Amino acid sequence: MIRLLLLLPFFFYVFPLYALEIRVRLPREELLSARNEVVIKGAGKNKIIYSPSGNLRTKNNSLIYRGRNWGDSMEFLPRDKVFQWGKRKYRGFLKIYLRGNQIIPVNYLDIEDFLRGVIKGEISPSWPRETLKAQIVAARSYAVYSMTGKKLFDLAAGTGDMVYGGIYWEDARIDKAIKETKGEILLRKGKVVPGYFSACAGGRTEWASWVWKSAPEYFVGVSCPFCKDSPYYRWKLKISKSALSRYLGVKGVRNMEIISFTPSGRVNEIKVMGREEARVFAGNTFRKMIGYSRLRSTLFTFKTGLFFITFSGKGWGHGVGLCQWGAKKMGELGYSYKEILKFYYPFAEVSNYEKK
Repeated sequence: MIRLLLLLPFFFYVFPLYALEIRVRLPREELLSARNEVVIKGAGKNKIIYSPSGNLRTKNNSLIYRGRNWGDSMEFLPRDKVFQWGKRKYRGFLKIYLRGNQIIPVNYLDIEDFLRGVIKGEISPSWPRETLKAQIVAARSYAVYSMTGKKLFDLAAGTGDMVYGGIYWEDARIDKAIKETKGEILLRKGKVVPGYFSACAGGRTEWASWVWKSAPEYFVGVSCPFCKDSPYYRWKLKISKSALSRYLGVKGVRNMEIISFTPSGRVNEIKVMGREEARVFAGNTFRKMIGYSRLRSTLFTFKTGLFFITFSGKGWGHGVGLCQWGAKKMGELGYSYKEILKFYYPFAEVSNYEKK
């Protein structure tokens, strides 16, 4: 009994009471390897292999790895919880599903380790510490909000959810900020608030429900005077009418007309007049079809020329929630991370995820 009591602190350290595991869909790759002992499960097999390495392939509706058939799903469980998928290394373990002809790789790992591989892809580790902490809490909230358990994965690595670079993006400055905010998320009336964020709001953040119909209606926009120093605060884009025709699928684009705006002044609906037809697009659909990196936001006006249409806009991203460049300025001005979060999420409070 005494021996067991002495071991209890060790078990609580290794297995924290409130650890949350997140499932992240990774990009499609082939190379799968690990540096130490790995347990591989699939098709009724359970193999222990030391330092496995090989390409993952499919054949006859099955996953083939190291010459073995693992059926339509496979678990790759490294002893040291580090594996390599493609050119990048990740923490946790990997489950791979085969659905039809599609390979779906899902990284299972602790949410705090996930954040270590996310934040550097969103903002610079050299930004103010309080800005880092605000970004971390927002990202953690978005991740927890996404944990529905109804799909094979909670988030997809990429700009649609959150960019995720695995171990390659880890940084000591970010690690310290994660530890200082461990478990903290945004709550409203005991429920998790999705911590949406974008690069630059262009002077005003957006109401979430105007971007995603399923978003909470309480998620309102705010005036943002802090992002004016951002290199993305103002931008211009000149596109030929022929290129617009290709992007939008409207033959012979001649002109456009903004039909309606969102509460923040962003384009809600826009009519595109072509040679044979006129089509109305939702602002966010219009931006997606042109390309998010080309048309940086829907906060724009335009001028029509003989062969070109010139867009003049503000900000980069959907504009909902935390404005990263605004948060940077607030951190430089001495605001705490909780003050930054309260500014961009006035309807939410910072709490721990075990209290949700």
